[in-house]
Amino acid sequence: MIGPRGSKDYEAFADALEGRGSRNSDVEPLVRFAESLCKAAVEPSADFVLDLRAELMADAATLLVVTPKPARVEASQPVAHRVR
Repeated sequence: MIGPRGSKDYEAFADALEGRGSRNSDVEPLVRFAESLCKAAVEPSADFVLDLRAELMADAATLLVVTPKPARVEASQPVAHRVR
């Protein structure tokens, strides 16, 4: 759980990353690192997206099949349970 200080640190980081407020020395290295990750992000190629979609749709046809639940067998006599 995030305590009061952790919550303030989170808010300071979020504000600095989104350009709100000032960047203090505590969050500046984290903001620079987060920004470098965003710049380095690579978009998937159109071919990759189409191939992945085709694979997912093929898997969905077999993996997402609804199977009926087996019929419940009723006991002819009530089951006696031991009492401890």
